[in-house]
Amino acid sequence: MKIVNNIRRLILFVSLSIVSLVLIFLFTASRKTVQALGDVTHSYLLFVVGLCIVEFVIEGVRLVFFVRGTGERIRLLEALKLASIAIFFNLITPFSFGGQPLLVYILRKEGIPSGKGSTIVITRLLTASLFIFMGAIFALVFFGHLISSVAALRTTFFITGILFIFLAGLTVTGLLLPRMMTAVARRLGRLLHHLHLVKDEELFLTKSIQHLYIARNSFQAYFGHRFGYLVGGTLCSGVIYFSQVLMLWAILCGLGVPIGFIEGFALSALFLFLIVFAPTPGSSGLGEIIFVIIFAGTVPKYLLGVAILLWRFFYQYLVAFLGGIVTAKYFSDLLVKDPKEIEKRL
Repeated sequence: MKIVNNIRRLILFVSLSIVSLVLIFLFTASRKTVQALGDVTHSYLLFVVGLCIVEFVIEGVRLVFFVRGTGERIRLLEALKLASIAIFFNLITPFSFGGQPLLVYILRKEGIPSGKGSTIVITRLLTASLFIFMGAIFALVFFGHLISSVAALRTTFFITGILFIFLAGLTVTGLLLPRMMTAVARRLGRLLHHLHLVKDEELFLTKSIQHLYIARNSFQAYFGHRFGYLVGGTLCSGVIYFSQVLMLWAILCGLGVPIGFIEGFALSALFLFLIVFAPTPGSSGLGEIIFVIIFAGTVPKYLLGVAILLWRFFYQYLVAFLGGIVTAKYFSDLLVKDPKEIEKRL
């Protein structure tokens, strides 16, 4: 049943993207659009392809750093495979959340304890969020007038910022104050038991506490003798983020949009920040709306649809295609070994 649900999410992601793109093209496309496609600067598109390759490789390198920071080992090729699976599930799940718990699971399948896997995933998420939040501050400095003048942008920016701070604070507090999280785990276990989602409340609590303390010890190691791995992984998160921001700027430049580097960087950073907590899979539908609101004053009307389509293609569709193939192969191999377990997880 869960496999069917994930297929439905993938269909929803693709369908919403197609519908929103068709609507944007209907309202913005003209003869100038066709002419502009013939004038695309191919060197910029090649630069975008290069950024895609860099981002993909660094995703694997980042996972290697964070895994080794917990005292475990993983090969780069294996890390690339696991990272692509996590990214794929982020794309097809609401709020881009599905890849996080799944990565903990597949890391455990690779012999890494769940507690350490949780630390790896949380640290990976926190470092990525750090750069996204810094980019949002940069955008606020240069384009605060744009955010304040549009009610939808102002509200979305405020809500996203609050969620960022709250979730980051809750995560760090949980790692630094395990007693508080133990109390939370106890209440959560009791609730899940009453809902008949957990059979053995005490077993759930015991395992939760065990994983929590393993995660805490692993997190502390990042700031101790394995600090270099944390630095390396954080730098990788920065490279990935700047690749994503530059990708959108390069696409606009390739389409002949007269946009400076600072302006392009700030608007792209603002866009990536606002779609982080989009409730639709891969921010499909909402991402297109936010893009139009942000870039309507910069990108000519007849190029809006093309710009969004190219961004979706390089930023998401390529990853979804590759991640889908890797995911199918990975879980088909596991399905042969343990079909019931895979059905539970997917």
